[in-house]
Amino acid sequence: MNDLMKSMLGNVSEKALKEIGKNFNLDPSKTKDSMQGVASVLLNQVTQKVSSNKNSADSLNKALDKTDDFSILGNITSLLSPEKEKDNKSMLDGLIEKGKNQIMIQQVITKTGMSKEMATKLVTFVAPLFMAGLAKIKKKTNLDATGLTNLLQMANLGNSENKSIGGKIQSAMGMFKIAKGFFRK
Repeated sequence: MNDLMKSMLGNVSEKALKEIGKNFNLDPSKTKDSMQGVASVLLNQVTQKVSSNKNSADSLNKALDKTDDFSILGNITSLLSPEKEKDNKSMLDGLIEKGKNQIMIQQVITKTGMSKEMATKLVTFVAPLFMAGLAKIKKKTNLDATGLTNLLQMANLGNSENKSIGGKIQSAMGMFKIAKGFFRK
């Protein structure tokens, strides 16, 4: 499991996975996979957005700079509260391009077999985890908007059904470190 997936899901207890699965009508054994599937779809959508618009990359970079509360990563079930749902939806809307929600929901339905209602709720639930995990990596690697865009693009290059988001980000981090070392010489 790479840094992003550890940041998002590495500390999720079996008890929390059961609670999350119950909330989304998922078998507990499929909960983590479903969350990773959603994160993979988010990765694709965010990469498309920042790759096509420099202002979007700058906005994401600034938002990640402001994300310094990683407490949700240690208590992800707190995101299940109805009070958080509006904030989570707002964060999701900022992450992806306008009009892409339905496309993304359909991709999640295809990956997970969930109903539209549950897929929508799961995407809204995972968005803040994705954002916090990405912010943690950004802070760790000290990337600017261009570096963040490059990292997301490299991670998304290997986007396939058989490769988890963890594998994609891990591959991208490795390629980024190699490239960074090459240009320092």
